Amino acid sequence: MSSRTRVMNSLAQQFMKMAFVTKLAVIFVNQMTTKLSGGDSKVVPALGESWSHVATNRVLLFWKNGVRCANLFKSPNCKEATVPFSVTVDGIRDVTCSESGNDSSDVSAKKRKLSEF
Repeated sequence: MSSRTRVMNSLAQQFMKMAFVTKLAVIFVNQMTTKLSGGDSKVVPALGESWSHVATNRVLLFWKNGVRCANLFKSPNCKEATVPFSVTVDGIRDVTCSESGNDSSDVSAKKRKLSEF
């Protein structure tokens, strides 16, 4: 195991302990990058493949038709799902689209009740 991998695993353990003790979520960001090899290109996690096994839940964030979306990609207790969301001055909010379509100009944010989480 490389020293980089050992340091990353040690950091992951420290963050997991902190999350458990404080009862707070710890969010890791592993941005995707392009790896070039022999004229070919491949999209890979910037922190490496081993880092992807650290997370209990994995959420992929992306844009679709001008709307932010979150895809729950990995979870031990929830099915995979994709939901639209909005970032406002009040925080992250659900997005509702009118029945006329998914046009981003037709999107509004709504606050979710705590009991819905």
